[in-house]
Amino acid sequence: LTHTNTHTHLQTHTLSDTYSHTYRISHEHTPPLPPPPQHNPKSQPPPRRSARLQNKTNVSLAEAILLSGGNNYPKQSVFCDVYVINARLAADIIPPNNFDEVLQSPYKIEWIKASNDEVRSLLATRTFIKVKLSSLPVGTKIISGRWVYKVKPAADGTVALFKARIVAKGFLAKRGVHYTETFSPVAQATTIRLLLAIATTLGLHLRDADFKTAFLNAKRSPDDKPVYMRPPKGAAQSDDEIWLLKRSIYGLPDSSLLWFKTITKALKDIGFTQSQNDPCLFFIINNKVYMLLSLVVDD
Repeated sequence: LTHTNTHTHLQTHTLSDTYSHTYRISHEHTPPLPPPPQHNPKSQPPPRRSARLQNKTNVSLAEAILLSGGNNYPKQSVFCDVYVINARLAADIIPPNNFDEVLQSPYKIEWIKASNDEVRSLLATRTFIKVKLSSLPVGTKIISGRWVYKVKPAADGTVALFKARIVAKGFLAKRGVHYTETFSPVAQATTIRLLLAIATTLGLHLRDADFKTAFLNAKRSPDDKPVYMRPPKGAAQSDDEIWLLKRSIYGLPDSSLLWFKTITKALKDIGFTQSQNDPCLFFIINNKVYMLLSLVVDD
């Protein structure tokens, strides 16, 4: 334990002692201590939990929870008498299924912030255009949307990020009305093994990259079927609001195909050649550059 004027730093070690973590322990919002109980003068009073905590140099998170009685776990704070440990395990947080459950969740602030970030991301990429339900022709097929919430864990099991994503209920889409083709190729396992073998033999550098919200980079062309989606609760500003999707969104049957067409065109524009044997293999081979790229597209 390392004490400062306003904080205490608690260093914990795992059973294997292979790595350690430091938790910041705040004294600013500490609940007042209860009056000491009246003990029999002939009996030895039991040591306080905080005293036992102070006498330890290496205290695990689980042990700190046990010393605190575990009454406040897995809430946002674990009280150890005069100590507050701000540590949460991702596996102990149950994601909500809809926006109504968000409002009832003990992590309402985190989930609402993640939901607002998702809506801002869709607006920044111009994923949709707002239209009024009353302006649509009679008989227009509208797909409903929903929220998908997820807790992303860190390497040590604590919470790294609260994620929220708006997806379309693709099972409501009808072929010929909302889409035509859905097939999207996936990199073959033999191709990936071949790339690793070539990199090992020639001493090439291996790199990997991931596209954040990849499907939102795929624009829907005028030739694609128009898709109207009813936004979920918490994303729409009025009950009459409908979204005309201008980009591919997660959940639609043709999202993978539209993203594959978009990334393929982008790679060809910067000089890559697409393999005829594996459509997910791209390469640049000349006197200056020897580069192989394997593209993996999933949902």
